[in-house]
Amino acid sequence: MLRAEGIVFDDAGRASADQHITAREIAELLGLPIAADLAETEAAGDGSLSPQALTTLEERFLHQLNEASGPQAAGAVQRLLEHWRSRGGELQYGTSANASCAPIIKVGRQTMYVIRFYAKTAEIPFSVLRKRKPFDDPALREELRQRLNDAPGVDIPVAKLELYPSIKNTQLANIAVFDVVVAALDWFMATVTASDEQEG
Repeated sequence: MLRAEGIVFDDAGRASADQHITAREIAELLGLPIAADLAETEAAGDGSLSPQALTTLEERFLHQLNEASGPQAAGAVQRLLEHWRSRGGELQYGTSANASCAPIIKVGRQTMYVIRFYAKTAEIPFSVLRKRKPFDDPALREELRQRLNDAPGVDIPVAKLELYPSIKNTQLANIAVFDVVVAALDWFMATVTASDEQEG
């Protein structure tokens, strides 16, 4: 690997995968209004959908997850989502063609989530979190980044602290990664709940 001005390149001259920037991240960096639309338009499960529609979205998500990431990763994601529900959290399914699911917690009128699962990846929405209490505090977002980076093979760079970094769902099949991500979600829920109680 070569390095030039903080960017890591492989032998073929490509930037390392964790330094790639998505279209949404470019829009966010440029301050384009479409960035907010890209982050929020896929949300579903706010009570506006019937139980049957939610079941269809869940089935579609699980099918795409299993097809793209394989049964071990799909099973790990499902166990993580079941853990979240067992702690009182809810799930929000996306309505776009690329199915997604986010474990959410509702605080007043606000919906908070720390991770959104797609068919192949799990995205960390730092850009959304920086606009919502208590994660508008950069120190809390940095703590979240460090907690996730405790997982073997996970290395979210500081440069992505206001963007949408992701990890591969297949990494969750590793029990050490799974345990770190579950602990980060538990910490997130406790942090949001404690902040809400202090303000309430």
